[in-house]
Amino acid sequence: MKVAFVISSPKLLADLTTAVESDGHEVVTCDTVAATARNKAQLVFAEWTEGPLLAQLLRDLQRASENGAPVVVLAPIGDLTAMHRALAAGATDVLFCPIAPQEIRAELEEIGNPERAFDPAFRDAFAAVRREILVGESPDFLRCLDEMKRAARCDANVLLCGETGTGKEMFARAIHKLSRRSGSPYLWFDRATIPDTLLQSALFGHVKGAFTGANSERKGRFEAVGAGTLFLDEINSIGLESQATLLRVIEAREFSRLAAC
Repeated sequence: MKVAFVISSPKLLADLTTAVESDGHEVVTCDTVAATARNKAQLVFAEWTEGPLLAQLLRDLQRASENGAPVVVLAPIGDLTAMHRALAAGATDVLFCPIAPQEIRAELEEIGNPERAFDPAFRDAFAAVRREILVGESPDFLRCLDEMKRAARCDANVLLCGETGTGKEMFARAIHKLSRRSGSPYLWFDRATIPDTLLQSALFGHVKGAFTGANSERKGRFEAVGAGTLFLDEINSIGLESQATLLRVIEAREFSRLAAC
């Protein structure tokens, strides 16, 4: 892959060049993001700048987002204003200096892997997610974002783990928005609000007469969500009997409405 750097800091340029070339990629250096197109770069790392050069950088990011190579902006650590402005202008991603080699390799793998070829629509959706839903800069958070992008590109079941209040539901919404299911419904099922006796009916639905009070048939969450995304919150509190039924749905993607015995 041909990787272009638009970086004024000699030390940063030297460090990144070493990291990229050690992975077998070709490196070119340019004065502006616009100049990288003439060099047919496939990925661009551009240093955030202030002052009179900022307007040019933002214009170049906008042009690149329309028909150029993906651009990763390198911003000063903690500069959330730079991150938001870069993403709004069309940057594919923002990394904060100092940059760890694994962050560079993650970007190279994401863009360079043929199975995850660069998709402008995906880039735009990811930029929107970073602006509207997920904001963070720590190394652990950035690794979570990388895993989130991988999960969004497939239809596998995803287990989100974390303490209460760490943003599992926000990540679930972000995965849905980035997936090919984004045009279908997103439903949030809060296990804590459903009594055990009504849990299977709520998830799988029921037919008329399935139990006392079932005066009409009803769709469950799995049927209502269709080809969309169902986020099951607090799933660890589901009883053993319901767990067995739920496991079959997750593994075989098959379910039946509750019926009268």
